[in-house]
Amino acid sequence: MTSTEIYNKFTWKTFLITDIFTINNGKRLKKEDHINGIVPFISATEFNNGITNYITNDNKHNNCITLSYDGSIGNTFYQSNDCIVSDSCKVLKLKNKNLNKYIALFMCSSIEKLKDKYSYGKKLNTSRLKKETIWLPINDKDKIDFDSIEKYMSELELELGYSEDLYSIDNDKTRLELDSVKWNEFKVSDIFNIEICRSLDAQSDIEVGNDINYISRQSTNNGVQLKVKYPNDKYIYAGNCLTLAVVGEVGTTFYQEKEFCASQNIIRISSDIKLSKYSWLFITSCIEKLKAKYSYGKTLGKGRLENETIQLPITDDGNVNYKFMEDYMKSISFSEILD
Repeated sequence: MTSTEIYNKFTWKTFLITDIFTINNGKRLKKEDHINGIVPFISATEFNNGITNYITNDNKHNNCITLSYDGSIGNTFYQSNDCIVSDSCKVLKLKNKNLNKYIALFMCSSIEKLKDKYSYGKKLNTSRLKKETIWLPINDKDKIDFDSIEKYMSELELELGYSEDLYSIDNDKTRLELDSVKWNEFKVSDIFNIEICRSLDAQSDIEVGNDINYISRQSTNNGVQLKVKYPNDKYIYAGNCLTLAVVGEVGTTFYQEKEFCASQNIIRISSDIKLSKYSWLFITSCIEKLKAKYSYGKTLGKGRLENETIQLPITDDGNVNYKFMEDYMKSISFSEILD
């Protein structure tokens, strides 16, 4: 059974965060108090699994989920090994169940859906977090279906070709810092091409196969709902670009390395410059910051996207610094899995 087939069989229910997790605070630790070491220091960043330094202070956690409530609010990461967590993050530990990578990564995806509700002016503090709920699959006893979650995530891992490298950290890698370059605001349509994809109807226009990815408005599996047989050429789009969901999971953006076809309400973002996948993956995170502004009631259509602005690193002469984007993505600990 494929991951999509498993996912489509889920029955869902909402659960209070506090019914599932214990919530612990991180520790306030100023930069001057950091003692250099090999233990990841987790703070409120959306990159590099939340790691911003390697230190050897006290107050270690492991096999937990870290959730930033300040800074990059709502970013959620699984920490399988020892880590030290800043006071800008909460530490979530599963109740009455041993956390593993499959359950943790599924939970992270569910928790991150809270991001759209919060911002610098409305932080995801403990009192708010305790009132929040997330959707999870349930079994016939109305309990969280951990077995199906693990089966789904392990199958997805196989389909995507991931290995243990995804979950390992290279402590010797020298990371670039985002504040080491200047940034500027750019109108999206000034630097990218934006087009609405001609859509295929999943019920009548496609035939399941193994030829080409069918991209839909989902927020998982890189937007790939399933693989299909080649449709008419007019529905096929070249890869090395981004896809963005207009409705549904509004603003969800993925890098598409290979050619694809799409469902309704998918926008393709491309460039006249031949960008590397590393640069595109960096750009993905910049565009996804727009998600907080949109919802089912306010879709991110082509016209709105063209007029939106995003922050990007720049060169000394003020141009978009694609080289820094590539170098930065290559410098983070898990970049080997992108090769």
